[in-house]
Amino acid sequence: MWSIFCEANSSDLQVKYDYFLKILDTECNIGFVAPLVDTCSTCSLLKHWIAQAKTKKEKNELQQQLTYQELRAGVFCKRLQEDKDDELTLSYDCQKNLVLPKVPDQSAY
Repeated sequence: MWSIFCEANSSDLQVKYDYFLKILDTECNIGFVAPLVDTCSTCSLLKHWIAQAKTKKEKNELQQQLTYQELRAGVFCKRLQEDKDDELTLSYDCQKNLVLPKVPDQSAY
């Protein structure tokens, strides 16, 4: 982006890379982080509802549901890590799969 900016404004002004980066970080609302993938549908929905809650009571109830859901997920993950002699566990890494549209919800998989 910096090089494109410099090419477009070559006759008007020259901006150092560090200054350009500082302005980009502090004054522009642009995110360059890849969104999370494979997140729980219920957790994503609850977080959205919490952000949209109108009353404190409603927000607290939704926060309790989210906490409960996160605890359940933690217990589930611990149970998956247990070794059992009569059970075979397979794990697949789907990180390199290209999901379109790019959404953070696991239901896209």
